[in-house]
Amino acid sequence: MGRMRFERVGSIASTQFGLITTRQALGVVSRRDLERAVRTGSLVRVAQGVYVFAGVPPSWERLVMTAVLAAGEGVRVSHAAAAVLWGLPGFDGRLRPPPEVTVPNGRWPRLRGVVVHSSSMIDGVHQARLGGWPITSIARTLCDVAPRLSASALTATLDQALVTRMVTVEQMNEMLALRAGPGRRSPGALPRLMAARGVEYERADSRPEVILYRWIVAAGLPVPVQQHPVTVDGHTYWIDLAYPEGPIFFEYDGWDPHRSRSAFDSDRARRNRLTSMGTVLVYTSASTRAQVVSDIATALHLDSSRFRTGGARNREETVGQALRRAAGGERRAG
Repeated sequence: MGRMRFERVGSIASTQFGLITTRQALGVVSRRDLERAVRTGSLVRVAQGVYVFAGVPPSWERLVMTAVLAAGEGVRVSHAAAAVLWGLPGFDGRLRPPPEVTVPNGRWPRLRGVVVHSSSMIDGVHQARLGGWPITSIARTLCDVAPRLSASALTATLDQALVTRMVTVEQMNEMLALRAGPGRRSPGALPRLMAARGVEYERADSRPEVILYRWIVAAGLPVPVQQHPVTVDGHTYWIDLAYPEGPIFFEYDGWDPHRSRSAFDSDRARRNRLTSMGTVLVYTSASTRAQVVSDIATALHLDSSRFRTGGARNREETVGQALRRAAGGERRAG
């Protein structure tokens, strides 16, 4: 294989974690040159029609890309593997799932160590491109992984994806509508969760608890569950932000809800019932961003100095100031 041609093959492989397909290689060199490279050990076969350059270190990403290249046309990285690549909450990549792909209906490539799904719905809103990855869209990925998650884990994953605008309510509802019907795999609790999250959910800057949620996520703290239901003595309460395993509940204690005596009394009864079940309750009202991060870290028995609170201006911002800033942005946008 000529030096210049070999470099061209290497250039293609450099965008694919050191991998090259037979078809890609033959677009540059002759079959004889390709066979010589394999025979001399310059290229190592890792799957049917897929080779890796000798010396390229193994990685999870390389395994997934091997599956993509071996599966052929129309393949998409999907399910848990897609969730890791998208960086969905709860899929931070520390626990790497097996490579998982979806191919067009009627095809079942046999790939060792790879979970392969077949689907008639793989194009349009179901697909996306993430760098060099052909991948299922975030909305489709959430539908695919939903049945595998507990209710609390799915709630946390969905809410963070919506709040951080990785996906919109409209996109999720469109995907659920497309996935509905006989013969379709159930998306778990996702339809029920989305039914409780109307379009107004995306105007989350107007809700103090979501301001708090964003601060917590941005700081790198463990991700809480939003609007977590708790039933005590026949009364069901919805907690702003919760760590159910604790249980540790974090709530915004604004002034407006307490302007009537009945609301004040009801709130105290609520606190007493929640405390009676051994809950750690943390309330905030005019706290600064830095104080919120510190309070959460303390409740979780974590070192608050490990977490981010932004620059000096961000650290001293209160919830009220953040709400007014957001409202000003909405007026200007209008």
